[in-house]
Order: sequence, then structure tokens, then C-alpha cells
Amino acid sequence: MSKFFDEKTEEEKSGFVAADQWPPYSPDLNPLDYYLWNQLKNVVYEERVGKESFANLKELELSIRRNWKKAIKMDEVHKALNQFLPRCRKVSEVRGESIKAFFG
Repeated sequence: MSKFFDEKTEEEKSGFVAADQWPPYSPDLNPLDYYLWNQLKNVVYEERVGKESFANLKELELSIRRNWKKAIKMDEVHKALNQFLPRCRKVSEVRGESIKAFFG
């Protein structure tokens, strides 16, 4: 994330949320939360349709490892990262309330 932000121009960074105003915990601003885990969950559980649930934690872990590359597509990762600054602005605009309805 640091590299992504460092590559943004000063103009793109202007008006950005100051460090002392950054929400301490905001899944709306974390690409792992708003993109990756949901995408991975969908792929992992997609293969379980019509089957019993995972027998144990190890079976779930193996499924996650097996499906990691299948779930995570680089073009989708780029789209998620490109949402980062607009998401920051929207969180500020709605004063820290959820922005899920705006970004689905």
C-alpha cells in the first residue's frame, strides 16, 4: 500500500486525510477487507456448494491455500487499489460512517 500511495502525484494526495484524522480501524479503507478476503471466501466456498462443510480447520486452510491464486486476479487487485483514495475521501465526507453502499 505504501508503494501505491508513494506513486501518487502531489495533486492526487492534496486534501488527503491527515494522520491524526485517520480512523483507527476501518475495513472500508483496507483493500484486504474490502476486496481480498471477500473474493477469497467466495472462491473457497464456491467449491463447497452441495458438499458438507469443512471437516476441520486444516481442511479449510488447505482450501484457502489451493484457491489463493484462483481467487486473486491482478486486474481486480489494481481496481481495488484504485478505489483507495476515493474511499478515503468518501469516509471523510460521511464522517466515518460506512461507505459500503457507495462502493458495493
